[in-house]
Amino acid sequence: MNVYKKVADLLGEITSADPYDMHATFRLTKDNGIAPMDVARLAIACERAFRIPLYDERIAEWETLGDACAHIEKLLEAGLAEPLERTDNDRTAWYYE
Repeated sequence: MNVYKKVADLLGEITSADPYDMHATFRLTKDNGIAPMDVARLAIACERAFRIPLYDERIAEWETLGDACAHIEKLLEAGLAEPLERTDNDRTAWYYE
């Protein structure tokens, strides 16, 4: 599975941006039309798509699309894919802190 392509596609769906305009250094900032809530939505979508747990403190460190992909790839390589039982509210709690 191509993690980068999947994450870019998910971000494109969330923001209506063209995934082909994104690259590894694409910054997840308002300058690129990415609101903090969009990053939260991306994290939720990635949890579902890759079946991995993503924790708030690590998501808050995502500055670029490449950061998000590298984090997801590390979790997949570590074999941390699992059934998820967290609610959407649990997944977005970091945004409101």
